[in-house]
Amino acid sequence: MSTPAKIESLTIGGRIFTDLDNLIIISGFHNGGNSTSGLFLQEDGTQYQVPVGKKLRILAGVALSIDTTPTANQIDFGYLDAPVALNTNVLGAGTVYCISSGAYPAATTMNVVAAGNGDFYTRSGFDIKFDMLASKYPFMQGIPGADAVLTLYGYEI
Repeated sequence: MSTPAKIESLTIGGRIFTDLDNLIIISGFHNGGNSTSGLFLQEDGTQYQVPVGKKLRILAGVALSIDTTPTANQIDFGYLDAPVALNTNVLGAGTVYCISSGAYPAATTMNVVAAGNGDFYTRSGFDIKFDMLASKYPFMQGIPGADAVLTLYGYEI
């Protein structure tokens, strides 16, 4: 039996990642009546906190959504001072959004889904540059009733 070849690069939203050993992949989801989630490391499922003395530079992401209500789903992400659970409605102090100006949901969030009927929708990978500050906790937020998953890709700098 042979060993599979090592993957040399990963392309998300047009961005090519070549330093896969140091790539940070975090994700979260919300469903039902919930709208918020902390983001967790893909490699071991632990909640991610930006290390002291570092920033997490998000460079790309993928958002998936199932619109279970007659409204569109919008997703934003950012960071805050304390961890939030997976699939909740609770946000803490120090909330900073990547796209929205803070009044969530805002017209400036990512429109992942148009008004739908329960069909599966996806937004292709997106290219972005957003720095999360040291000691902060990443989160995602969407519309209650519209299930969503967000995966972000970046590096600690």
